[in-house]
Amino acid sequence: DVGMPIDFPRWRAPDGHEIVFSAAPAGHVEGGLYAVDVKTGQLRPILAQTDVAGRGAASVSPDGTRLAYSADSPAVTDQNSYMVHVVEIDGSGDITLPMPAGALFQDQPVWSNDGKRLAITRGYAPHNEAMAVAIVPADGSGVGVETSHGISGCCDNFLSWSPDDSSILFDPDPNNGGSGQELLINPETGATTPGSWGAISLPAWQRR
Repeated sequence: DVGMPIDFPRWRAPDGHEIVFSAAPAGHVEGGLYAVDVKTGQLRPILAQTDVAGRGAASVSPDGTRLAYSADSPAVTDQNSYMVHVVEIDGSGDITLPMPAGALFQDQPVWSNDGKRLAITRGYAPHNEAMAVAIVPADGSGVGVETSHGISGCCDNFLSWSPDDSSILFDPDPNNGGSGQELLINPETGATTPGSWGAISLPAWQRR
């Protein structure tokens, strides 16, 4: 028991000795990022709570050394304000990933298996009217490539890299403006191909 409600819990790879999560301590709305040792219960702040930014949707890199997460500003009320950050697992070296001209926010980072790239959702309208999926360098060195705009709405989209990082499985949320038709995304170009199976049931990659 870490003493506060938690959100987005994730095992820290590769050995799973910690669980990383976001949480808002009592009396606060905005959350920070924390890790807890699964054997001892020791709580470790990664990025402590602050009321000037909400931090969540944390995703641990495959080697366990970095976190990608979304941060929003509660001072911005007329549009989504999410930005994707990457930070070392000890909370140092926090960077904000860049966006191309016209983009207003980006969210929901998912690591490639080699830890070099992130698949993210990116918005070109104040809320979720013109969403794209972008594939970006995890070191912040560029804005990456992306799919066409309007590929999805908010919010429960599903992104999953194939084991060899050659394709990304994308399930646009059918309840919030998305088609619900699974797509395969080419991470080199952003080009999309409809899934040949035709179902809308959150499929998963087979790993051998």
